[in-house]
Amino acid sequence: MLLNMTLFDSYFGRVNGNNYLLDFSNIENRFYVFTNLIPFDTIRNYFVALSNGNISFYVFLYNIFGNIIAFMPLSLFVSKLIPIINKWFKYFVFASLFIVFIECMQFVLNVGTLDIDDYLLNILGSMIFYVVINIKFIEKFIDKVLYLNV
Repeated sequence: MLLNMTLFDSYFGRVNGNNYLLDFSNIENRFYVFTNLIPFDTIRNYFVALSNGNISFYVFLYNIFGNIIAFMPLSLFVSKLIPIINKWFKYFVFASLFIVFIECMQFVLNVGTLDIDDYLLNILGSMIFYVVINIKFIEKFIDKVLYLNV
């Protein structure tokens, strides 16, 4: 679901008529135009655009909180389906690599931007949910609902 949403789903703007898939003749230009490696730059721009009235509150919420919420389910599935990832730092490394992979694929497939702020918001949401689902009484409830360790 995450791969579809982040790489292919037209609802999320993943259709690009000028797809430069593996067209390395234009990769330098695309890198300068569609890459942000400055932490909090895009986030700050959304706050500035919202305060200036250049974007709607809905667009602001969609872009900021959408990136936080999108990767929350990953922590549930990974922690339940891959038992070796049983500590927060193991999950952090796994989630980081997965998010970086998706960000790079968005750039390569020309269906999004390679943005450090997307990574920061994605990992924030994913780690918050990881902590929440590992609170003992919540973890027991989840296991009961999913019929794990019954």
